[in-house]
Amino acid sequence: MAKLHDQMRQLAVERQVRSGVRQKAKWALYQEKSFQRLIEDTNELVDDLVGLFPAVQQNQRELCDTEVSAIGDGEGLSTLKEIAAAQDRLLEQAIDKATAGANKSHHVVFSGSHYTGVQIGYNSGTMSGFTFGKGS
Repeated sequence: MAKLHDQMRQLAVERQVRSGVRQKAKWALYQEKSFQRLIEDTNELVDDLVGLFPAVQQNQRELCDTEVSAIGDGEGLSTLKEIAAAQDRLLEQAIDKATAGANKSHHVVFSGSHYTGVQIGYNSGTMSGFTFGKGS
């Protein structure tokens, strides 16, 4: 298999070397529709390939979640969402999940005179507008 890959790569390199800048520019200008169709066909084939291995989708979801958390929030995330909407369904879902609670307010009230012990919480985002101490 590696030998076939090397042969195909060598053929592609030879063709690229033989084509001059003028030929490449001509192809880019006049064959744009063919190039777009090539991209569409490639996307369809990749989608079909992904569909053949549904067990891997959980790993892909986790990778998408990791990538989205690395980007954080802000303008970059909204731009990525626009791009992912047309290209990567799992990445788009990860962005939706990450931004789902961004505009919501969550609160917890602990009250009573006989409660003692430890209160533990977990935050996975920005915290603001909270107080510690006795309530009213």
